[in-house]
Amino acid sequence: MDPFDKYAALFGQEQDPQAIYRVAKADGLDGIACIRLLRHICGLSLVEAKRVLMTADERAESLEAYQEKLTPGVKHALRELEEQRGSEKGIGHTTAGDMYTEPGQP
Repeated sequence: MDPFDKYAALFGQEQDPQAIYRVAKADGLDGIACIRLLRHICGLSLVEAKRVLMTADERAESLEAYQEKLTPGVKHALRELEEQRGSEKGIGHTTAGDMYTEPGQP
């Protein structure tokens, strides 16, 4: 028996991916398992499955809006990493605009 049979039955009853995700989450499945489930049962892409999680949990109105909320924290972390690497001789540094540059490059 496939562990996803219960959710396949829901999909067969024309439940939408958000409803299936909510049932899976209530059953104790973690986020990765829910993404796998949605991709397997509903035929969603990775991006589509992530979008279901973000909107069903009401973290944001869209995946794009959720990712936009992450930008300030990522930029802050990159600045801190740049400061740490800048003190290490001969190691490149990281900037918010570019992921990695060699020493001496702007």
